[in-house]
Amino acid sequence: MGAVLTLLGVVACPITLGDAAFRSVQFRIADALRIKQDAIVKHSFIVIRYLSFVLS
Repeated sequence: MGAVLTLLGVVACPITLGDAAFRSVQFRIADALRIKQDAIVKHSFIVIRYLSFVLS
């Protein structure tokens, strides 16, 4: 039981929190630039630019 809780605390929680933070920043960028994210192309435009900034 301890191993399962450790895996959840060390692996699962940070991944889900990071995903939520990434999504939050994406929405903030879209709101600041007044970009509607109704099309997948516009959504991808923001995600790719932000991801390239984070990874560099």
